[in-house]
Order: sequence, then C-alpha cells, then structure tokens
Amino acid sequence: MTIGIEVSPLHDNEDLSFANLHLFHASCSNAALNKYRNPCTGVYSLKCSCGLELELSDDVISKIFSTATDEQVRTIIVPRAQPIAISSRNKTQ
Repeated sequence: MTIGIEVSPLHDNEDLSFANLHLFHASCSNAALNKYRNPCTGVYSLKCSCGLELELSDDVISKIFSTATDEQVRTIIVPRAQPIAISSRNKTQ
C-alpha cells in the first residue's frame, strides 16, 4: 500500500520554506498533516490525526519541494516503509 501525500503548490512570491508547505494525507479524507521538527536532530516528521507518522529524510523533503514547485507526481521508495506518492493538491482536487 502506498501512502499518499498531497502538497499545495508554492506561489511565486512564497519563500522556499518547509513551514510554508501545506501537506495533506490523501487516504484520510485529505486531513492536514502536522509538521514537526526535532530541535536536537533537525529531522522533520509528519503526523496525521489518524495515527500516521512519517519521519522525513532530506530526499523526501526535496521531492516534496519539487512537487510543490512543478506539480509533478513523484513516488519515493523508503527503506523499511511503505512507498510514498507525492502529488500536487491542484492535480487531484
């Protein structure tokens, strides 16, 4: 089973910042994903109200930014985890 994440596209005047991204769990009635950053390690994670928790590698974050910028769908294979499909919120709504 693939985990679906949707990201709202970035606008031209928005800073490229993880804080500016709006992420949604596609399989959970498009619930907004909460972003967290571990202050000790700097590692970001996403949490959904359904209990889904994902720790994000730099590669996953890079792919999320790419999708927010160009709106292309990407699938990421994460070791020891389910694949993650990242799509633009505009493309799926």
